[in-house]
Amino acid sequence: MFTSKEQLIKRTGKSSVGRYDFLKLLTTEFKTTKSKEAKEQVLANLANFAYDPINYGYIRQLQIIDLFLHALSENNLKLVRFAVGGICNVCADPINKLYILRNQGICLLTPLLSSQDEDIILSVITSLIFLITPDYKSEVTTELIGKISDLSNHENNHVLNTMKVGNEISVFKTVTKDDILNFAKLTGDYNPIHLVTSNNLVHGALLNGLVSGVLGTKMPGPGTIVVGQTFTFPAPCYAGDIIEIKVQIVSIRKIMKCEYICIANGKKIVLKGNAKLIKKLIQLSFIEKMNPAFLLSILYFLSASADQIKIKVLNDTLKIVTTEFPVGCACGIFLSGQFKKDGKESPKGEPAIFHDLPGAFSCTPTGNKLCTNKCLDTIIKHLPNSPKILCNSIKYDCHKERAYLFIKNCNSGWINTNLSAGREYCCKDGTPYKCPVY
Repeated sequence: MFTSKEQLIKRTGKSSVGRYDFLKLLTTEFKTTKSKEAKEQVLANLANFAYDPINYGYIRQLQIIDLFLHALSENNLKLVRFAVGGICNVCADPINKLYILRNQGICLLTPLLSSQDEDIILSVITSLIFLITPDYKSEVTTELIGKISDLSNHENNHVLNTMKVGNEISVFKTVTKDDILNFAKLTGDYNPIHLVTSNNLVHGALLNGLVSGVLGTKMPGPGTIVVGQTFTFPAPCYAGDIIEIKVQIVSIRKIMKCEYICIANGKKIVLKGNAKLIKKLIQLSFIEKMNPAFLLSILYFLSASADQIKIKVLNDTLKIVTTEFPVGCACGIFLSGQFKKDGKESPKGEPAIFHDLPGAFSCTPTGNKLCTNKCLDTIIKHLPNSPKILCNSIKYDCHKERAYLFIKNCNSGWINTNLSAGREYCCKDGTPYKCPVY
């Protein structure tokens, strides 16, 4: 796995069947065999090959993703499990992701959240994490949110105790002036330094309350009781600061110990402490009994669609809202026919190629430039194969069109960098051909 074409050729030898030919044989067998067991075995092999990015080009050429999508509707549980596993393996790739989205992938995956098979549910949730981006929030339907909510209340007797020393979690929240005011109303602490100064100082108890929320709901999680705590406030925290609440387990005995810090804007520690905890046995839900990766997947997914979920306020007294984190850097390749070169309107349709970059840059011209440079670093690697990649990504024919780089940084709007590959592209039926001179 994760090899190169040169290594594949060397390992395969001259007389052996190459990777493309082998995948083609598997694809043909899946389409022609009448044997149930053979179909299951072949699809399992295809899903396994989908794990290695070196196969993505072959998988697209042989339309294996279509096989996975079609098999999601099968009545055979094993075929569905292997198909959704294949989707999960390929969807992290930007080209594959766009193809799945354009072929109703989210719509086909949603019903599978009602499956009784835990492996299927895990693969669906993981796939949704990669597929749902700000551009496709419209795909997050009421039905989809409802099924996620149903999962959180579903009972299951499969208990996994996977808490280990060194386990760590980070949660990000932005504290607003309204949060400070609501906390003052709840506690009666109307100290002017929190409310009437130019820089509203965040209550120390509010910060500690955020830590408590992580301890009680995420790590160690439901049933956690704090029996002792020591902490300090090394630096002030102000309204508008983005707080990272980081908790780490340092000891697991009858009394569990953890350390935690709150970091403002990624720079200064505003709260540092440790706590002694006991874990009370309670009836856990289906999601809480799954492994931590599954739970974090659920939390990540819900945070991506939080704007469609109403927040209930306990006793109408306190409402602390997690503000949406800025959109990170994203790269999009649009063809010249999708936008007016001198216009300010956003390009029409979806990008021919889309790529999300990890991390985020500042919401300034300098941040935009850094985002552009990162996109260029990624795109330059694929320039030699750009005609094949681009033509294979679009669903229509194009004639003598140029490809332009657009970026997103901090917000959901596309920004035209006016950078082009300097060549014209001609595509027909997903295949590039040499553009005529005239």
